[in-house]
Amino acid sequence: MNFFSDSKEWKWLLKNAIDWDKILPLYYPTYPTEDGHQNKEEVISFLESLLETTGDWCANSVYPRAEKLDREGAGEVKDGKTYPSPALLELYKEAAELGAFGLGSSRKYGGMEIPVSAGLVMLGQLARGCIASSTQIAFFGSIADMIERFGTDEMRDKYIPKIVAGEISGSMCLTEPGCGSDLGALKTTATPQADGTYLINGSKIFITNAGGGLGLVLAKMPDAPQGLDGISIFLVDQSEHPEGLNFKVVKNEHKMGMHGSFTCEVLYQ
Repeated sequence: MNFFSDSKEWKWLLKNAIDWDKILPLYYPTYPTEDGHQNKEEVISFLESLLETTGDWCANSVYPRAEKLDREGAGEVKDGKTYPSPALLELYKEAAELGAFGLGSSRKYGGMEIPVSAGLVMLGQLARGCIASSTQIAFFGSIADMIERFGTDEMRDKYIPKIVAGEISGSMCLTEPGCGSDLGALKTTATPQADGTYLINGSKIFITNAGGGLGLVLAKMPDAPQGLDGISIFLVDQSEHPEGLNFKVVKNEHKMGMHGSFTCEVLYQ
């Protein structure tokens, strides 16, 4: 079984539902491309071949492991950090070998720089095989994308190659106790320090992949206005602190399902 070549719907969508004439010039302004593709047709053929590879992986490795991952769980929390289970480590190892973490990242950081549309097809394949696996893998590329779009050159050079290699990932840290749907009511604070960093204080709950190593944290500075306009976002590296961890993962939530994905409480103190 192959989740791409044996799925007529995905093959049709790739060729007919995406406006490649508008999208491909954004990625490949001239031909031949850096990979040697001579024209649009060759690029699309390459993307099809890539998605056949990921389709085989998702159907014949991710899907058969889904029950084991659900039974083992994502892993454990110890000493403020998460430790992936053997089944989750297997997933990460395979994804790194395939280059799945860096499909959308720039080549300068070790990625493949393929169109986002094609990368989303791979996430669809993963979700078909195992929704927990899809969720965990998504927090590699999405965090790399945020850093590449909005981070400094120093952040990009430091973190994106590590994400592409599968050495580190991250999370979006939004929800707090008593602050779920009303995001403007969040209580986490960010106090400016003399060295240009910020001191983060607060807690977040239900954070997917909170132990990935990086956190994009929503917080408010002391002089921030009320409501959504007062919210800023901070990149927090868990390990980068002379006195220990920059934040602690307190627990992995017990859920009714999707046990193979970390959902954690995080403390900034």
